Amino acid sequence: MPVLAVVLTALAVLGAVVAVTVALRAGRSGGRPRRTATAERGRLRIAATVHTGWEQTVLGLVREIGLPLEPTDLPYGRLYLQRVTEERTLIRSRSEIGRGFLGAIDITPARGSTQVQYAILRLPGDERLNTAVLDLELRIVSALRRVDAHVDVQLSADALRNLDGVRPTDDRQDGTER
Repeated sequence: MPVLAVVLTALAVLGAVVAVTVALRAGRSGGRPRRTATAERGRLRIAATVHTGWEQTVLGLVREIGLPLEPTDLPYGRLYLQRVTEERTLIRSRSEIGRGFLGAIDITPARGSTQVQYAILRLPGDERLNTAVLDLELRIVSALRRVDAHVDVQLSADALRNLDGVRPTDDRQDGTER
């Protein structure tokens, strides 16, 4: 029963966040420039044009990627999501000294579609963490395809080289379950 209460509470909070986000977007002026994942000099790995609404894309990606939304009770080195703004979600690894993995997913509404960009902002040399990041990239592409079966996904040359021959495994390196 406590698990059901936690799930219902999480869904209520998510619903409230979406409602506030929609209200903020409705009142925002459209004249300001948009920030992208590459604005912080990250390495763009995945770019996609999703043919669904912005809210559906955000909710679908968060659900399908399946990473926790907080580092609470995660072992060090495991990945989690951190919402920064309505258009940006960071992917971090839990790190004792704050120097772990840092990636960004930027979701920008466009006329008739939604633009999604994923970039790596910081990638430490940890082999196990690099494997978890490659698995994450496969999950992002898979999540995009689940949100929109006709998504236009473009991978960078580096991403293609890194993902060539990589197959998702059942024993996840980031500690999440399928």
